[in-house]
Amino acid sequence: MLEAEYNVDRLKPFEEQLKAAQTPIERIDALNALAHHNSEGDPEKAVEWAGEAFELATDIHYQQGIIDALLNMAWCSYCRSDYPTSIECVTRVLPLARSGKYPKQEADAINILGNNHERLGNWHEALDYYLEALSLSEQQGNTAHVAVMRSNIGDIYASMGNFEKAIEHYQDSYQLDKAIDHVGASDGLTLTYMAEAYLQLNDTARSLDFAQQGLALMRPERYWVGISRALTVIGQAHEKLNDLPQSIAYYEEALTAAQQGEAKREAATALMRLAETLTIQGRTAVALSYLWDALAIFERLETQPLIAEAHGLLAGVYKSLGDFEQALEHYEKQQTVKETLFSHQADMRLKTLQTQYEVERVRLEAEAQSSRNRVLEEQINLHEQMIADLESYADNIAHDLKNPIAVISTYMELLEMDLEGQIPEENFRAIKNVTTTAEKMNTIIDSLLTLARARKQAIMPQPIDMGDILRNSIERLALPIQQKNAHIHVSHPLPDALGHSSWLEEVWVNYIGNAIKYGGSPPEVHIGAVPLTGGLIRYWISDNGKGLSTDEQAHLFQKFERLGQNKIDGHGLGLTIIKTVVERLGGSVGVASSGIPGEGSTFSFTLPAAPSD
Repeated sequence: MLEAEYNVDRLKPFEEQLKAAQTPIERIDALNALAHHNSEGDPEKAVEWAGEAFELATDIHYQQGIIDALLNMAWCSYCRSDYPTSIECVTRVLPLARSGKYPKQEADAINILGNNHERLGNWHEALDYYLEALSLSEQQGNTAHVAVMRSNIGDIYASMGNFEKAIEHYQDSYQLDKAIDHVGASDGLTLTYMAEAYLQLNDTARSLDFAQQGLALMRPERYWVGISRALTVIGQAHEKLNDLPQSIAYYEEALTAAQQGEAKREAATALMRLAETLTIQGRTAVALSYLWDALAIFERLETQPLIAEAHGLLAGVYKSLGDFEQALEHYEKQQTVKETLFSHQADMRLKTLQTQYEVERVRLEAEAQSSRNRVLEEQINLHEQMIADLESYADNIAHDLKNPIAVISTYMELLEMDLEGQIPEENFRAIKNVTTTAEKMNTIIDSLLTLARARKQAIMPQPIDMGDILRNSIERLALPIQQKNAHIHVSHPLPDALGHSSWLEEVWVNYIGNAIKYGGSPPEVHIGAVPLTGGLIRYWISDNGKGLSTDEQAHLFQKFERLGQNKIDGHGLGLTIIKTVVERLGGSVGVASSGIPGEGSTFSFTLPAAPSD
């Protein structure tokens, strides 16, 4: 049977249900069923059906219909790589689904959120949602949904490079569906993920086998996202086998499938893989065109890992053409994106492992409480030891990285001194860029070490001389103060507080450093303190920069964010350090700004006041 014919037959019962509908509720349910079963085959048409269902359900206050319609729109938008719209739809549906009456829809919504964050490279957030959806599905006894969650968690392991662990989760997922006779297109995608993992492990034979199996499950349901992905994997396998013509044929077929399903991310990925293969064949002009098209799509979708990869490939092509200026530009852009990703994901790795542990610990403790099972208690002890080891992850890795980075910096400085004026300017700029990048990496590592110590170290706040700590902080910033001709004005004397001196020095260094970076020309920095009720003190620092909008203020301390990053260097860890340190000391952080250029911003933190003598 042809694919199109199969799809028509599959939708026919729901189309007949729609024709036979006599009440608004029956029509809404039929429209939602059509949208659900055609979301991957024809997402554009499915969105139309879901939109009509939503309007009708809203008119008659049919909550089940509203929830199903929003979920259908969320999933269709995801299949079309429209991640912002998908997340918006899920955000609207979650408050309705969390009422307790719709547990399955709640798990579906949380899963879709995880899917979107995974595609955007936000692995920590994605894992949080997958674990929450897994817990809900296990509570409901929904084996099919548990299988989906196992597969999704496998994706996170694959994203982090642990392909053996990823394959274990994929196999668990597939076996669960086989046990309940529920094998379908989603399992085809799981098999495709297994194929990708085996490809990374250089097991080309198994990769081809699983990709073909997955393709066979997805083709009848016209699951274009998965079909495109499976075809891309097969193309990569043939490329590893040095069969470039066959590889190109599969990439082109993958591109066609992605375009048919409006799967923008998969289309761009196929274009990128095509460009790689064409470059090997020497067809660089066509390769460049494909790479630029792919990069434009990735930038619209804000998929940072793929943006970095595209810049790297463009740099390689331009280098092969002898256009070193363009090559250097793309290498620098790739480095900038990677630096941003590193800053965001370095701490996220630790948080991800901690989240896994916390979810598992709570589950095991609940089971141990009810069953008094000694084996479960032993597992809890094992996991407690695991998290103790993981808490030192950032600390150990950062220490291991410092020595090789110091060696790189030293050698590059020697090269600069020896080669200045002796080699072409673009080559010398490349050497300078390596030196600067090494310095940035060293700064990031120092920040990670500070964070690791702040999270692990048990301290007892002591009375500290805040004026003395502030003076030490300003001395550490002597060079940027001189370079920017910054003026620091301190309202003396600053009252003492309860805290930890080395931690608070880092707080002042980061706050003052930001005020200098983001201040006016020249920066005017004012520092002071005010007593609050309840025995607290608020320390504040204001600048004369362009200020912050209300939205920027709301998001500033939420995660590693850097405002104005196109103009100002920085890795975004500073505010995370401040928030972590101050909260560990029993205080809080804040920011206020009118958003009017020149009026600047005022950052603050509170601490308990030191007891008077």
